[in-house]
Amino acid sequence: MNNASFLSKTKLMSGLQCAKKLYFDFRPPNIVTMPSPNTKYHFDEGREVGQRAQKEFPGGTFIDVNYWDYNTALALTEEAIKNGALTIFEAAFAYENFFARIDILHRGTKFSPWQIIEVKKTTSVKDVHIPDVAIQSWIARNSGIIVETEWLMFLNNRSVAPHLEELFLKENVSEQVRKLTPALEKQLRELSQMAKKGEEPKVDIGPHCSEPYQCPFKRHCWSHVQVPSAFDLPRIGKKAWEFYELGREDIHLIDETELNSKQKRALDVHKTGKRFVDKKAISKAMKNWSWPIYFLDFETINPAIPIFDGTHPYEQVPFQFSCHVLMDSKTELKHFEYLQKDSNDPREPIAEALINGIGPVGSVVAYNKKFEEGVLKRLAERFPSRREQLLGIASRLVDPWPIIESAVYDKNFFGSFSLKSVAPALLGPAINYSTMAISDGSQASTSFMALIKNKLHPKARALLIEAMLDYCRQDTLATVELVNWLFKEAA
Repeated sequence: MNNASFLSKTKLMSGLQCAKKLYFDFRPPNIVTMPSPNTKYHFDEGREVGQRAQKEFPGGTFIDVNYWDYNTALALTEEAIKNGALTIFEAAFAYENFFARIDILHRGTKFSPWQIIEVKKTTSVKDVHIPDVAIQSWIARNSGIIVETEWLMFLNNRSVAPHLEELFLKENVSEQVRKLTPALEKQLRELSQMAKKGEEPKVDIGPHCSEPYQCPFKRHCWSHVQVPSAFDLPRIGKKAWEFYELGREDIHLIDETELNSKQKRALDVHKTGKRFVDKKAISKAMKNWSWPIYFLDFETINPAIPIFDGTHPYEQVPFQFSCHVLMDSKTELKHFEYLQKDSNDPREPIAEALINGIGPVGSVVAYNKKFEEGVLKRLAERFPSRREQLLGIASRLVDPWPIIESAVYDKNFFGSFSLKSVAPALLGPAINYSTMAISDGSQASTSFMALIKNKLHPKARALLIEAMLDYCRQDTLATVELVNWLFKEAA
């Protein structure tokens, strides 16, 4: 069969999320959100987890062909089975026009039935994993092999580097797969018919545009939704879909009696265009802040497979911070920072730099302080001799986020109170991330991973370091300007 005739498991999973998404997978519209560097990093990380899982089955046969070379993969899988392979990595099977590759196909002896083992880089079994495994099992069983059990293999979040002998856990999902298969088969055949017809399915937008995965075609499908709309109100959740289904998502058609106080406030701002500011609430919230004021921001990585001693899968590990300092309202702004530039564990030098740079008194400002608080507490746990000083810094954290959320709203927030929404809206174009080489925390994390792999040309490495420092510095500088704005409003 021609490779283009196959419906792969990946495309079938797209179709289960949204039939129109599957249609666009074959015929993408002009407007599409391209995968970000962070998306590519997560794909690469998934492959790394899969390769690590293969080590749990030594001696396996790897079907090493390009993902698009379906026919070669099928032929090599058939050959491996005939030759008595007990474990096959990336085994390929086809049934009618359906195609799937299986992470790990395993049997105890040449005459035993097979086990399908799907590897995920999560730390538990998710609902979306079951149809993923069920598609593979349905195709494999219909291709002629006997499948006894289906397993999900995932990361053990209690495993700790460097002792990763128990990095993976397995869960038997055979019962869930069997229950799902009859309904799933019907869905798969419907998707196959749709793909053959080549007609764009009539599917309206809905929560499936973002669940379980963000759709790259969302901008195209949402082009009819006016901005602002119910979807741009803060913490609106499922209620926005209720408005949409009633044809009342337009800001001017929303009944404010169905909203909470913060949503009513936002609705009024969007209707009038007039910013809301509660000066008394700002003044009350900031009255206990004390000088000097430190503005702190961490950048972290949270690798699926931990790389530093004492860390577990997805633990946040700081590799960089920026800190601006105002000794009082009249003195010049000062700054200090740290960036780990090699593959050594960054936590101890970061702890030392923080302790040396942040004095024993004064407020420490962190936008969304729970994140910085968590980093500081983990550092304190890791370095008992620095525990008191690090926890002392954590105890002095103050946060502009809840002040903004309770006392300020601008039409350009569009329902979000993140720093990257709030700062440009209140401070203007001087705070602009869009032109920066690194414009968000995810990019900073992937940049650090590229930096420590030490495969960059010296000039590219120097530019990357400069971009990383600029980005983290911009976050704390934006917070400084935001706090100055709050002080002026509260005066």
